[in-house]
Amino acid sequence: MVYGCFVIGILLNLVTFCYGWVIAGALIFGVCKAMDLKPSRESSLVCFAGTIGCTGSTVFLYYPSYYSMIETSLQEFVPGYSMGMFTTFLYNGCFIIWCLLTLFILMKVYKTKKMDGKLNRKIFDEKYEQLGKMSKKEKKAVAMIVLLFAWLFSSNFTGLPAAYGFMTIPYLMFVPGIEIGDKEIIGRINFSMIFLVAACLGIGVVGASVGFGDFLTNIAVPFLSGKSVLVVCISFMLFGMIANFFMTPLAMLGGLSIPFAQIAVSLGINPVVACMILVYACEMLFLPYESNGNLIMYEYGMMPMKDFIKQEGLKTLIMFVGFIVVMYPLWNLFGLM
Repeated sequence: MVYGCFVIGILLNLVTFCYGWVIAGALIFGVCKAMDLKPSRESSLVCFAGTIGCTGSTVFLYYPSYYSMIETSLQEFVPGYSMGMFTTFLYNGCFIIWCLLTLFILMKVYKTKKMDGKLNRKIFDEKYEQLGKMSKKEKKAVAMIVLLFAWLFSSNFTGLPAAYGFMTIPYLMFVPGIEIGDKEIIGRINFSMIFLVAACLGIGVVGASVGFGDFLTNIAVPFLSGKSVLVVCISFMLFGMIANFFMTPLAMLGGLSIPFAQIAVSLGINPVVACMILVYACEMLFLPYESNGNLIMYEYGMMPMKDFIKQEGLKTLIMFVGFIVVMYPLWNLFGLM
C-alpha cells in the first residue's frame, strides 16, 4: 500500500500536470479509512508516501505554474529560452530514487511487517462500480489530455513554448461538437489561484526592476567568488530551504528565480542550474505549512506532527546527500552545468 500510494501520487500529477495534490489528499485518506487505520505510524507512512508522490513529483514533472515563472526569469538572461517537457526530469529525476529510499528506510525502522493493517477492497470495488461506463464527455476530455501531452512532447521540436498548449486547448473544450465546458464550469474556476500565480510572477519581475536581484547579487557574489561550483550549488540549496520556511513555493520561485539566475550568471554558471536547484529546494521541508499538498494531507488528521517532521527530515537529508554524491556529478557528466 505504501509503494502503491506513492505511484498513485505520481500518476495523478502526470495526468493533471502536477495538480494531483488537490485530490490526492482525499484519495489517500480514503485508503486509510478503507484499511481502518487510526492516526498512527501506519497511517502517517501511507499518507507520507502519497504526499511525496503527488507534491514531490512537481520537482521533476512539468508543472506549468512553476516553470512559467522560471521561463520568465531565465528569459531575462537567455532571450527566447523555453523549457522542454523533459528538462526538469533530466535535472531532478533522481528525486524518485530519494523518495523510494526514504520509504524503504522508514518501512525498516517502523518494522512494517509486524504492523496490522488490511485493505478492505470491497469498498473500492463498490465505488468503482458506481462510476459506471465512461461518458462521451469523459472520453473527449481524455482526448484533450492526450492532445496536450502531444503538444508538450513536440514543443522541443517545434520551438513553440509549452505554455501555449495550456492557453489554447482549454478553449477547445467549448468548441461546438466538443462542448465539454459550459458556463457553470467557468463559474467554478479558481480565479484567486490565477491572480496568485500572476502576483508571484510579478514579484520576480518587479523585484528585478527595483534592483532586488542586484542587491542580492552584490551580497552573494563576493562571498561565493572563487568557491567551487559545488559549494555555490549547496549555497543555493540551503538558501532555498531556509526561504521555504517563510515563503510558499510559488512565492519562492517568483521572488528568487531571477536573483538566483543573476548570481549564477555573475559566477559563470548556467542560470538553469540555479533555478533547478531552487525547484529542488521546494521539497526540502520539515513542516506541513511549507507546501499546499502536505498541508492538505496533514489536515486530515492521519499524520502526527512528530512523525511528519521525522519523515520529511529524513527525506530532506537524503535529498541533500543525494545531490552531492549523485546528482551533481551527473549534471557535470551530462553537460548541464
